[in-house]
Amino acid sequence: MQEICLGRAPAAAAIVRYNQRAIPVLSYVAQFAVPPESYKISALAHRSIQSILRMPGNSISYKLANNVGFCSGISPLAINSYCASVRYRFAVSEASYIEQLRTDIFQYLSSAAHGSSAALSSFSSVLPHGGIESTCILQSLHDALALQGPLNGIIAIAERVPEHRWLIDYPISSMPSCYKGIQTAVLKILSLDESCAVLSNSLYDKCLVTFPSDSCGNICKQVDWFPKIEELFKTVNSFLRMCWLKAIAGAWTTTCRMPEPIKWPCVFGCVDSRDEIRHYIQCPVLWQLAREALSISEHHFSIGHRLCFYDCSVDKLRLLAYSHLLYHAIKNDSDSIHSNGFLKSPQYIQQKSTNLVKALRPLVT
Repeated sequence: MQEICLGRAPAAAAIVRYNQRAIPVLSYVAQFAVPPESYKISALAHRSIQSILRMPGNSISYKLANNVGFCSGISPLAINSYCASVRYRFAVSEASYIEQLRTDIFQYLSSAAHGSSAALSSFSSVLPHGGIESTCILQSLHDALALQGPLNGIIAIAERVPEHRWLIDYPISSMPSCYKGIQTAVLKILSLDESCAVLSNSLYDKCLVTFPSDSCGNICKQVDWFPKIEELFKTVNSFLRMCWLKAIAGAWTTTCRMPEPIKWPCVFGCVDSRDEIRHYIQCPVLWQLAREALSISEHHFSIGHRLCFYDCSVDKLRLLAYSHLLYHAIKNDSDSIHSNGFLKSPQYIQQKSTNLVKALRPLVT
């Protein structure tokens, strides 16, 4: 993970590396057993995704992190679903042997107990674990075949989505031709429980957390805002899309957002305003600098319009992305900060912002 983060690759490339290098680390063990709860693999995956996307912690929920493909071009693999699908694939491939071995074990226990039903009752459905705390490998594989444990979610999903009912009776029911293999099929189906049920609602709800109505006012949105922005995203590069997502998530690395000892005021000089995204999404100086740099005029200044919940357009995405770029260029510029950690004068910052136009403008075209 550290190598992927240090690479600072674009979102799509970083997620591809994550899917190919980080997730498969668990594949061998996951064939035989459920990863222990003490490992907290969901939390690890959640933090990892946000790190490779260069977002502060808790910017987006775990389920939303698994749904970033509409912005990045590819979604991270859902880690619990991946582990369960690997185990199911292995269990199915050795199903006859697993069932025979289980039968042989119970027959041995029965003969050893000399027919005592009391001695055998404790092993009626669960294999003996030999005194260890975790479930034995054979029991884990049998549970996978019976769709128990993490795979139990398939039954609930099949009730909601009848087209997935074939998996309950697999391999008696054949696998649809749209899947490349049983592991891919199980992964896709189980991932439904690790993803947002309605992505548009999750995004808007997150936006309301980032920009609460008590400090930012009501955020207007069109009824069909998400289909429109999905169509718009097809015409722009992933950088503009990710800048939009980071704005929705409040994932700007401001001093108020990050655990930094010195909390700045507005870096562009707004009086009585803090260094936080709630201000910058409405900061008149920042957005004026963006409009001048891109030669774009704004007709509406509400948060709903700037975040493309209303009348989305490429120009609005470009202005938002440029504002994102300009803020972070200043934030990470050592020349803009005194040795004591405080900002230089607003006049210096604004002049610096004007000088950065040639370097930043090509990134949002």
